[in-house]
Amino acid sequence: MAALAPPPTSPRRRVQPLLWRLQSMLASYVPLLLMAMLAGFTWWLIKNTPQLETPREKAAPKHEPDYRMNGFEVERFSSDGRLTGRIIGTEMRHYPDNDTLEIDAPQLRAYGKQGELLVADAQRGLSNGDGSEVQLLGDVKVKRYPDGDPSQPPDLELYGEFLHAFVPQQQIRS
Repeated sequence: MAALAPPPTSPRRRVQPLLWRLQSMLASYVPLLLMAMLAGFTWWLIKNTPQLETPREKAAPKHEPDYRMNGFEVERFSSDGRLTGRIIGTEMRHYPDNDTLEIDAPQLRAYGKQGELLVADAQRGLSNGDGSEVQLLGDVKVKRYPDGDPSQPPDLELYGEFLHAFVPQQQIRS
């Protein structure tokens, strides 16, 4: 009897459809592709990140005014509203490097608690930031009126080229 079937051989492998083969290949290579993309992105990010600026040394402050006032008048009042001082000048400059004020043609008026008046004029004036020291330079004239009336004769007159006033101590040096 003759067999109609072919002789037995090893079992035949079934050929998988194309879609299954493609899916298997993608599952194997997608992690590799993702890691390559991540490495490329990291390289690009490092390449395009701006560099930190190197710290610069601070330049020495220049003796230049940071603000000016022309034709000014400044008044100071006590806590009870009484006028204690007035400064008039043609120009004032503030220097931030040493926190000083420089005034051209200052006219100072200071009013005391008992009503006395102190009037000072000069060609130039200098003051520290808190006003505790004042220097008057060039043709300095200082007059004190005990009753606050400039039409009466002063009880104190000072004339000179330089005057240094220490305001909190109420001392004057020339």
